[in-house]
Amino acid sequence: MGDTQRLKKLHILAEIGNTDAQHELGATYFNGILVKKDISESIKWFRKAAEKGQADCQYALAVMYHVGKEVTKDTKEAFKWYQMAAESGHADAQYSLGVRYLAGEEVKINTKEAIKWISKAADQGLDVAQKFLQGDF
Repeated sequence: MGDTQRLKKLHILAEIGNTDAQHELGATYFNGILVKKDISESIKWFRKAAEKGQADCQYALAVMYHVGKEVTKDTKEAFKWYQMAAESGHADAQYSLGVRYLAGEEVKINTKEAIKWISKAADQGLDVAQKFLQGDF
């Protein structure tokens, strides 16, 4: 299948609500693969999938809003997406959410909640979370 056909197929699947296609299309626009880089189009597709529970898209939105490189930095919006992705089982989001609780970013500092989320990430094998819990950070 050629690139143009693949892109058309992704659009069709994304339009009918396929979250994997929405994720891939969001990444395609974010990275400028097969298309001109378009952050607003990327966010559109990530958001559609994220709102349906697609954890990778929830995490992608969290990072985008947290870093503020491609979008206006919005820590409140980032926290919302970190939390949704963490609740969906995304290990990186679980760790990041734990760090937010430790830092008091958009939430009161809560060590118990921080350890809960970092432990969930460590239980999934996330190296940085495991090292953090071992005091090696």
